[in-house]
Amino acid sequence: MATTGPIRELQEETLCPSCSHYFDDPVTLDCDHSYCRACINRHWREAKGAIAALAGPSVAFSCPRCGRASEKKNLRTNVQLSVMVRIAKNLNFAPVDGREPRPRVRPRPATRSVAYNHGEKECH
Repeated sequence: MATTGPIRELQEETLCPSCSHYFDDPVTLDCDHSYCRACINRHWREAKGAIAALAGPSVAFSCPRCGRASEKKNLRTNVQLSVMVRIAKNLNFAPVDGREPRPRVRPRPATRSVAYNHGEKECH
């Protein structure tokens, strides 16, 4: 059964438009579109060969979605999106529009235990 409503919106917002997986180290461009750092670097590396000869060393690269120029040095880590991804990974989602998010990774349970030693608590 397909996911709908706010959960589906959360899922859609936490998938990279380039790789269709949950964002991994999300960065935001000057145009405010976000990508995995590796995805945008790969896109720009592939595009660099085509434009490097024309533009020189301080070339502005374009956003794959809107085409707006963005300098590579202006990549901003998107901390809020990283938090949303972490929340989304802890939910069970059905695929959206044929895109399959990365498998859910279950957090490992805490291994701390409390031992009572002569009336005092010690965490291990």
